[in-house]
Amino acid sequence: MDNRTYVFRGTPSSGPDFASKSSYKALNQWSRTLWADEGEGDADQMDQIVEFCGKVATIGLCPPNLETGLQRPTTVTTVMKSFFDITTSQKSKNDGYNRDVQDSLDRLQDSEDIINEWKSYCDIFANTWKSQARPYWNTGFYRIFQDGLSRYAKMWLSSGK
Repeated sequence: MDNRTYVFRGTPSSGPDFASKSSYKALNQWSRTLWADEGEGDADQMDQIVEFCGKVATIGLCPPNLETGLQRPTTVTTVMKSFFDITTSQKSKNDGYNRDVQDSLDRLQDSEDIINEWKSYCDIFANTWKSQARPYWNTGFYRIFQDGLSRYAKMWLSSGK
């Protein structure tokens, strides 16, 4: 087993099985407790709870990109919707919670751009790495083609390694 496989398997996010992770269970319970204590019947407070839980969920939930299937840091609203989709799809004893969450998500839809201005540390790290690594990739590929070794780049790209 290589390091990448181990790290991916050991992370708290790991995509489809996120609902079985402790990080999900804790955040799910936290959101329900906040709803019961402060959000029930108060639309503004519920919007704040849903947005807060969406931001916290960015730590442990990285939904796969629909085109590539790779897990990457993503916007708060995408994570927020994914988290509450998992939460509200489970059999719940409390339909009031599910209704309030859905109503809040509907209200917050108009504020997505504002909510997405907040960046998780994962998003910041990924963007920083991308911006700092790109010049090295460009230089490396330039030198490969300059030296007439383009077949190595083609082999690397076609093998996926």
